[in-house]
Amino acid sequence: MISIISPVYNVAAYLDKCIESVLNQTYNDWELILIDDNSTDGSLEIANAYAKKDSRIKILHLTKNSGPAHARNIGIDAAKGDYLSFIDSDDTIGNRFLSSLASTALQYGPDIVWCQYNQVQYDNQNKSHHTIIENHLPKLTPISRNEALMLFFKQVPGIGSMCNKLYKRELIQLYDIHLNESRHRAEDWEFNIKYFRHINFIIAIEDAHYNYIRRKSSVMDTFRDKDLHLMYQSVRLLRSIKAECSLSVSRGSFALEFLPSIMEYVIKSFRYAKSPYIILKEITSNPEFRFLCEDEADLRLPKTYSLIYTCLKHNLILPAWCIGKLLSIR
Repeated sequence: MISIISPVYNVAAYLDKCIESVLNQTYNDWELILIDDNSTDGSLEIANAYAKKDSRIKILHLTKNSGPAHARNIGIDAAKGDYLSFIDSDDTIGNRFLSSLASTALQYGPDIVWCQYNQVQYDNQNKSHHTIIENHLPKLTPISRNEALMLFFKQVPGIGSMCNKLYKRELIQLYDIHLNESRHRAEDWEFNIKYFRHINFIIAIEDAHYNYIRRKSSVMDTFRDKDLHLMYQSVRLLRSIKAECSLSVSRGSFALEFLPSIMEYVIKSFRYAKSPYIILKEITSNPEFRFLCEDEADLRLPKTYSLIYTCLKHNLILPAWCIGKLLSIR
């Protein structure tokens, strides 16, 4: 059986399509665990209505909003299936999502089955446009633990997502793998690193069965003060993985992975942060930022990013602030 775990929070406008996509699966041996994170828009009522019609749908209601990481952890602990699948409640899956992943898992016995996914965007006329996001991995070919961990240094599309993968519950239980609830972003990326550390091999398949609905209000488009510290935390985690597993990581891999995001954060700080100058000062003195500067090799940043980065790299805080301030008032 496959346990499908889906946090639900104020997605009344999308939840029907998500649940219907599960009900339309060609594979029937599943349970859908909907964890309502104290929704206020009628999402819980929609979930309950479906649960009354199909006993495979389980509802867990949280009386306090705690975020998707906590909700997913609740779902992990409640799951009964041999395999776990994670679906965001405002996304959908193709009707062969479960059958394709399950048959691959049974045939090859990997610790992860990884499919490609569709990115769906809607235009002003509410017409959908699908783009297949390819992971460029060898298909139906075992990828060993160290090879899989190296993918985190290569910016492979979908590496950080939990929604396009099938996981062994036995492995999660054995090593007590849960999401880090202190993170508000990229918590699924960190979960995957923890899980990948304990695998034997993974299998990637060709088909794109998951539909990621790109929305303008996505958390990925927002600015939060804590984001910078999360990036540094991620740098430390990958550095520890590199050392622990003796990975042969080429120079520039860390810089390419993190510096563009850090510079994007810096640019946004001039619009949204109270004291961007203090942020710049903290960045130049941070040991993880200094490590990234030393790791830099063939880093190609947009021109405005590059100007500010060069200033920060050489501790020229005031020039960096002047450039950023000038950009923010344009």
